[in-house]
Amino acid sequence: MYKDISNAWMVEMRSLYAERSAFSRKACPLFQRQSTRASSEVKGNPSNILTSTFSYPSRLPAKIDVSSTHESMQHKVVRRIPRPNPDTVKELGDQGVATVHEAQGRIGLLASYLRPIYNTAKCAGPAVTVSCQAGDNLMIHAAVEVCQPGDVLVVTTKSPSTDGMFGELIATSLKARGVLGLIIDAGVRDVADLTAMEFPVWSKAIHAHGTVKATPGSVNIPVVCAGETIYPGDVIIADVDGVVVVRRQDADEVLKLGQDRLKKEASSRAKLKAGELAMDFNKLRAKCEELGVVWVDEDK
Repeated sequence: MYKDISNAWMVEMRSLYAERSAFSRKACPLFQRQSTRASSEVKGNPSNILTSTFSYPSRLPAKIDVSSTHESMQHKVVRRIPRPNPDTVKELGDQGVATVHEAQGRIGLLASYLRPIYNTAKCAGPAVTVSCQAGDNLMIHAAVEVCQPGDVLVVTTKSPSTDGMFGELIATSLKARGVLGLIIDAGVRDVADLTAMEFPVWSKAIHAHGTVKATPGSVNIPVVCAGETIYPGDVIIADVDGVVVVRRQDADEVLKLGQDRLKKEASSRAKLKAGELAMDFNKLRAKCEELGVVWVDEDK
């Protein structure tokens, strides 16, 4: 009995291993077929628990069909990406982070820990995305050559990092190619030089800790930066209020929504300057009363 239980447990563990293995799903379908076969044999005939042909993968197969390997397992630099209309990008940048964020339904805002290295920093452009190993800036260098004038470089790491992965030398190279700024979910250094050359950067940390150039990554793939998914070519708007991303295909629509919002704000501003209260012309007083708020002359 104990032998049967032990073997059943082993089959279950092997099946679980195969199901959770990335290779069983994409890179090596053979493992998945073996797992399915073993499970069906056991269900059809319990005696096959001891005779199942399922083989536990003690090592990776000698040959893997690269064409079936999942894209995320391949390190690559994508040279060409779709980019939005430059005029749309410029006007979104003029609208600013707060307006764009509100206009598109209060979405797309990157985490608040990303701060500009100087207060007048501002930029807007299509994203060139970079996925790096923590403490390794090799792929930032690889990204430079695929950048075009007007782009914004967006860098994230595979695990949390505050190392100074970016400094004045790479900024010099990017600026020569017309790149407008950097968003990096890690650290930067040479901040005085970056400020003097007016190269805007939004980073998680300012840290002089050096990095290596030893680990592969990817350029122009979807990444998660400071909590938001960013696709190559998405519009990045950044200023002192933070960083927001707009999907490339939504850029024109968001632009119009932002224009409508600015018109409404202009009307409100004129009323406020005339002494009117937002509580009244935005009907907020009625809202407060609806929620049970009362006005009293004195608190007794």
